[in-house]
Amino acid sequence: MASHCHAILQLMKLKLLFEAVLVASPLFVSAQNKQIPNLDKVTIFSDGAQVERSMSLNVASGERTLSFEGFSPYFDINSVQVKAKGALTVLGVSHHYIQSDSAQLAQKRQNATQQWKQATRKVEELKVQSAALTAQLDMVKTNASTTNRTAVTPLENIKQLNTYYYNELVSINKKQLELKDQIDVAQEAEKRTKKTLDSLNSIQPKRMAVLDVKVDAPAATRASFSFAYYVHRASWQPAYDLRADNTSSPMHLTYKANIRQQTNEDWKNVKVSLSSANPNRSNTAPVLEPYWLNYVQPKVQNRGGYGKVYKSAAVNLSRAMVADGVVEDDIEIEEANSFDLQVSTSDAKFGYEFVIEHPLTIPSDNRQTTTTIGQFEIPATYAYQSSPKMDKDAFLMAYATDWADLNLLDGEASIFFENNFVGKTSIDPTIQSDTLKVSLGRDNGIHIERKLQKNNSSRKVLSNTLTQTKDWQINIKNSRKETVTLKVYDQIPVSAQSDIVVTATNLSGGELKKETGIVTWTLTLQPGEAKELHLCYQVKYPKQKTLYIE
Repeated sequence: MASHCHAILQLMKLKLLFEAVLVASPLFVSAQNKQIPNLDKVTIFSDGAQVERSMSLNVASGERTLSFEGFSPYFDINSVQVKAKGALTVLGVSHHYIQSDSAQLAQKRQNATQQWKQATRKVEELKVQSAALTAQLDMVKTNASTTNRTAVTPLENIKQLNTYYYNELVSINKKQLELKDQIDVAQEAEKRTKKTLDSLNSIQPKRMAVLDVKVDAPAATRASFSFAYYVHRASWQPAYDLRADNTSSPMHLTYKANIRQQTNEDWKNVKVSLSSANPNRSNTAPVLEPYWLNYVQPKVQNRGGYGKVYKSAAVNLSRAMVADGVVEDDIEIEEANSFDLQVSTSDAKFGYEFVIEHPLTIPSDNRQTTTTIGQFEIPATYAYQSSPKMDKDAFLMAYATDWADLNLLDGEASIFFENNFVGKTSIDPTIQSDTLKVSLGRDNGIHIERKLQKNNSSRKVLSNTLTQTKDWQINIKNSRKETVTLKVYDQIPVSAQSDIVVTATNLSGGELKKETGIVTWTLTLQPGEAKELHLCYQVKYPKQKTLYIE
């Protein structure tokens, strides 16, 4: 019986010892251990990002708080999701903030201060040696002076003294030169260590968030934790490169993303997705209010003032009082259908997500990180256009099609033609048509001149009517080695008064839009071919009136 009791006591001691080892073991996390979860994925929006982290670790039995570090202080605490897999229960999650690198920064400052002091001390010691050499040199010069010698000094002794003082002077000067080089090196080291110290002193400790997860484990176990949260101070913007090798090739579009972040988290070798969705947009479904219609009368003003006229709008009559045709000042007016304008057309879509196939490193320094989303070949046609009244040059235009399915977003595009940078333009899919129109810049191979033909222009008075005739000649030459298509735009004046009559007399086959007065010529020019166009028109108006005609 006694031996049986002894055996039970031994087992209990072993159990207590084993549990003590488990709790004390570094493989199991206690309240004092802080862990940094792995960075798994980042989804970046036009404003903000969602970060996903995970970590597996051993947890001792009982209730305890596990502290996880490395979280941005700019996260939205309401967005934090913590999940745990394992034989334990998550009792609650809280957070606090720390200066995560304050201890390391203080140590670096201490080391830099010590190095700077050592460098300063070295410079001071070398300067002391230099001063001693200078004093020694002055003493040798004094002793070598002939005033300290007597007339009875033998010639042989004088020669020996001269040799001695010469050697001393040479030796001291040589040491001074060597010492000067050493002082220069020491002063450079002093400047370098001081610069390092100043740089460290200018750094503010990085503020980070810590998630404290309280758990209850019936027994020691291994658990997997996952974290997801939304963080501010991150963004991406689309950008494009549009390239055309020549006027017979398709356009090449490179879809890029410019990414910035200043979250205090360094995202190293992480999977990145780019989303066009807006997480800050309200998720509350809109509710339609009654759309009241009523007449709005102009307000009657005293003392001959102008009546106040309200524009057509939806009117809320809950506070308005209408009597005797007068609209009181406290009437509330809302823009018609204003409740439909909470989001723009593009924001109303579910958005796109671009998954970057290779890991990215995006440091928290707010510097731009650029990555390519995709590369596409777009069918395109090319034509030149010119408005010689405003600019004598011809501009090459590209008309790209089949771009609508590329999920393009509003962004800036850099344009390249024949391997030359042409300029920049903007791409806005919300206002573009089925054809993307891009200017590829001026082409000096097409020469255009517009001048007034004075011999064919006249000014005549008939009865009470004055008639002016204008003849503008447009000369065009294609100096390129290939055939080009050119659209030329000009205009004749449009009458704004009934007594002003404008008549086009010669448009050289151009197409006239009477409402605007715009004349368009579509020309095909062979290499070296030249063409002459005329824009002739007459303007009749009362002779007593003054009218400027271009």
